[in-house]
Amino acid sequence: MLPYRHLLRLCRHQLLPGSSQLSGSCQLSTASCAHSAQAPAAEPGPQGWFRTSVNDPRQHTREDLGRLYTVDADRHRRLFQVTGLRRTLRDQARTFCELALMVRRPALDILDCIRASDLTRPVNRYVLYGHYGAGKNVTVAHLLDWAAAEGWLIVHIPEADRWGLRYKEVSANVADPLMVDHPLDAANWLTHFRTQNAPQLASLDLRTTQEYTWSRRESTPVGAPLGELVDLGIARVKHSSPCVHALLGEIRRHATAGHCRAMVAVQRVNAFWGNTSIKREDHITPVPFSSLTVVRAVHQLLEHDWSGGAVVCTVSPVRQLEERPAKENWKATDRRGRLLEKARVHSIWGKPSELGGVDAEPLKTHLPRHLLGVEGWRTLEPFVPVRVEDMTRSEASSLMDYFCERRWLQAAVSGTDEGKKELFFRSGGNPGKLVELCGQY
Repeated sequence: MLPYRHLLRLCRHQLLPGSSQLSGSCQLSTASCAHSAQAPAAEPGPQGWFRTSVNDPRQHTREDLGRLYTVDADRHRRLFQVTGLRRTLRDQARTFCELALMVRRPALDILDCIRASDLTRPVNRYVLYGHYGAGKNVTVAHLLDWAAAEGWLIVHIPEADRWGLRYKEVSANVADPLMVDHPLDAANWLTHFRTQNAPQLASLDLRTTQEYTWSRRESTPVGAPLGELVDLGIARVKHSSPCVHALLGEIRRHATAGHCRAMVAVQRVNAFWGNTSIKREDHITPVPFSSLTVVRAVHQLLEHDWSGGAVVCTVSPVRQLEERPAKENWKATDRRGRLLEKARVHSIWGKPSELGGVDAEPLKTHLPRHLLGVEGWRTLEPFVPVRVEDMTRSEASSLMDYFCERRWLQAAVSGTDEGKKELFFRSGGNPGKLVELCGQY
């Protein structure tokens, strides 16, 4: 039998007489294709019902659930110009010339909690969890859009595991040789921070509360604007990681003093309590995430001993390195003839990774207790767990109608009820799988 996508193309060009030639699960789809083969393209439902007229995230209510809103173009460029979105969502925004986010229950629940909480008390920490592709990244983007509209300072760590597994360059810290700096990655993150918070840094008069000495000739005096601290880290890449540490400490103090409000968003935060692919000088001992300068700076914002903001984290299965005793069939030696132990790499895809070179095992659960581990759980506890569920039928229908409007869904059958039901069934309601399936038609 021909593959399903080939059958759709044949039906669209009237090369199949109808569903009588087919059997099994393809009968309904082929009959729908033959019935609607005259249509030039998929058509959405009622005009614009899947869009909400409220594009301001501060005014979203329960009536907007399951509908998409368009992010303001200026905020879109400012928030996600450098990084921050998944590749699929970023490519869609570039293709559609707009960034459309769906208003879902997890984001509204967190916003209701933030509005109802007393910001003079210790910060509340919210942990988003759910299956891979359930929409945690979109929820964080919705919250960041709200924070930018409210004028909050944004501290956004898009991919926490990148600092230990997919870094560009590392170097030893000058003040503490046991700490590890990321000169290029830290400078890139400072550029991301400056782009996201350009209006806030210009309007809020935030200045340094202590003097920072970077070298014999370079220092930042007391009372200097925080923008100078950011510019120094970008211009002098050697000091970028210490500048990130100093910047986050200043934001923490200013938020506690009531000079500003801070939204801290860390994605894949569970990677902070694992080992990295960085090795010590003996080429055997892995460097933990807690020994990274930038990660230690972020850790001080994950604590609950400051106020004036909110902390939103996501947990997702990430590649972790786990020490494993050396076996006879995978021994390795370095140039000096010393025995090295390879690491076992866990991947959500269950494929061998280039880090360990051995078979990987997929993680079996998405729950925070398993992903955070004992140390991560103790650090974040108490926190508010927020589960990101898969899409309902109405939410999936809204997304497919949006794709039909943008001519992303080309198959005529995809605009019918039968086509939507089949796409929803094949994706299981998972947004990531649904977007991937819609890209094939």
